[in-house]
Amino acid sequence: GGEDNLDYLHHNLGARFDLFRGSAASLKITGGYFDSVMGFNQYVDLRRQGIPLYLLNIGRNWKDNGYAQLAGRWSPHRTLELKGLAGFLYMAQSWSTMPELIEGSLPDEMLGGQDAAMDSWRVRLGVMARWKPVAGLAAVAGYEQVWDLGAWDVYIHEDGSLQAGMDARTATSAGFLNLEWSSPADRLGLTGGLRVDRHSTFGLAVSPKVGAVVRVWKNGAVRWSYGRAFRAPSLAELYTPAWMRIPPVLTIGNEELDPETIDAVDLGIEQGFASI
Repeated sequence: GGEDNLDYLHHNLGARFDLFRGSAASLKITGGYFDSVMGFNQYVDLRRQGIPLYLLNIGRNWKDNGYAQLAGRWSPHRTLELKGLAGFLYMAQSWSTMPELIEGSLPDEMLGGQDAAMDSWRVRLGVMARWKPVAGLAAVAGYEQVWDLGAWDVYIHEDGSLQAGMDARTATSAGFLNLEWSSPADRLGLTGGLRVDRHSTFGLAVSPKVGAVVRVWKNGAVRWSYGRAFRAPSLAELYTPAWMRIPPVLTIGNEELDPETIDAVDLGIEQGFASI
């Protein structure tokens, strides 16, 4: 409807370089960059909820993301394959918000417009080995290390003074081992694995998994699996300083959050049909 401050623009650039590829080894580099800017107008009407407040939140959002990854594979023997990777991810976002009152009165805790700037970095290193000593048996083992760093500052829009800030970092180390076995003619397949994570804030987490595939009739099989997964809260979830992206809703991190775990059980039947 001709309203101002409603625009969006982004640029996205990606590249991949295969330095060499072959049956025994390969090495590739991938990378990319993304930036965007967006203007938004959010109407906040709380009158139906019994709160005498109706306002227009005028804001803009800027994003800059960049990543790069080096991945390599080497097979020194037909029974052994080695993989390694090193990756880097950078994300920057900033917001500028300015509420304009349409009806009612602003709560005392609303300090007017705010500017927020967030920068985060993730560095990841990983190695993995897959070994098939005999037919029907394979072992996969690996290790990865991840570092997360983040900074988040909130400023008062009118004078640019710092209102709140955050500077935090975490590190996660993880090792895993997975075994796969299948009987002759693939009548039975078994899988078992274990992953151990060590988080700098939350300590150790153990995630097992087991599975089986039984082919009990022609072109059909019964599958079963159980697994556990672990996820630690992100830096933003834990330590985001208090700010109002959409006034009067206050967004703030929660340092009391616990890690999330999920236990999943799956049971299914697979049936194949021959084409006529």
